[in-house]
Amino acid sequence: MSSIRAGQAGILSRIIVIVLVAFITGEPAFAQADYFIEVVPVGTRHIGEKIIITATTNLPPGEAVLFEVRSAMPVPLKSRTGEFSGASGTVTVPPRAGRTSTVGFDLDLSTFKPGNYQVTVQAVKHQVTGSGMFSVEAAIILEKPVPSFTFSPLLPLVNQPVTFNASCSTAGQGRIISYRWDLDDGRGFTDPSDSPEILHTFGTAGTFTIGLEVTDSNKQQARTYHRVQVGLPSPPIADFSLSPENGYASQDIPLEVAVSDRSTGDPVTWAWSVDGRVVSESRTFSGYRFTETGTHTVGLTVGNKYGTGTKERNVTVFRPAGSEVETTTPVGTVITVPPTVIPPETCRIFTIPCEWFGLIPLGAAVVLAYRYLKERPKKGEDGPRKHDPEKSVRKSKERRPPDVTIDARGGIGSVAGGPKNLDIHLDSEAGIEHPDMVKKKGGE
Repeated sequence: MSSIRAGQAGILSRIIVIVLVAFITGEPAFAQADYFIEVVPVGTRHIGEKIIITATTNLPPGEAVLFEVRSAMPVPLKSRTGEFSGASGTVTVPPRAGRTSTVGFDLDLSTFKPGNYQVTVQAVKHQVTGSGMFSVEAAIILEKPVPSFTFSPLLPLVNQPVTFNASCSTAGQGRIISYRWDLDDGRGFTDPSDSPEILHTFGTAGTFTIGLEVTDSNKQQARTYHRVQVGLPSPPIADFSLSPENGYASQDIPLEVAVSDRSTGDPVTWAWSVDGRVVSESRTFSGYRFTETGTHTVGLTVGNKYGTGTKERNVTVFRPAGSEVETTTPVGTVITVPPTVIPPETCRIFTIPCEWFGLIPLGAAVVLAYRYLKERPKKGEDGPRKHDPEKSVRKSKERRPPDVTIDARGGIGSVAGGPKNLDIHLDSEAGIEHPDMVKKKGGE
């Protein structure tokens, strides 16, 4: 009987204890044994990491839970600076999403030494405990990523889309997993994105500092910045080239001049002109044919919504030798210019101009005419005149001796004593006659 009574007394005492605990904690007395705490495995970590130790529990929300991290060795490890290699702290059970809740404890391993560590998680109001183990190894030196980006256009204008591209960034031992941009618009860095490109438009002119932050798969981050100069919109700048810039042309053979557009500033309209007359409004205008001589003006006017720009260049057209070229007077009248005669090169034979040899036939004709006139018969005579030596001697005897005698052989003689009244007697055979004879001929 005494043993039965003793057993009943023990049961009663336990019931009393359970009721008292339930009264203190506010929870059903017989639910205490159903609470649990399970530590999520941490694995192997490295000195310098920042981790979160988590545990799953069905403790009521708002319950306090104590986390303790200590070395698994009998004697606590110490760092070289005397800092203890461990940590502890209390967290509160959050509201349940289901039947359980997850609690977490932030842990910085910067002061930890390599070794094994025990994690203990204990409820403050309940006799519920969970535990786990993890190890800490020497720190791994990770290279930080190298952020880099380009933008286009290099000199953007207000309200002109600008493309920023960070695909040239490189990671350390991992890969880049996110990009964030600071566009200097007062909003700070954008949300992380896995795309390396972003499109942005600046609403005002000025200098903007653009930032880029990259994060790699090892959670290493780095930033870089570039300045972007944004200008006000301006009209396009007209420019073009000519080839050739001068040459020869006629009505039959024109001078073809090729043109090439070199305008900048994003033009949207083109107007090509020659001597003030618009000849094309096409961007692909390639050239013009010139037939009139002189200096011609080729012009190009380009434009966009911000204004226009004009450029002019000259083309000089020459007249080819021996061709008939039409030119224009200031009032627009077309006249014909006679061809320019270019004398040929002077021909010479042994330093004698070739033209002189053309006079030989003329000289021969003059000699023949002279001989003909000399030998033709006088009136009343038959046949050509002939020289009569006897008649010439007879006439010479009838006259007085001449002061000077020129015989047929060309000899010249004078009368002794010196002439007073010189008289020339010529032999007719030599073609020279006496003066008296000349007078007689003149009288006939």
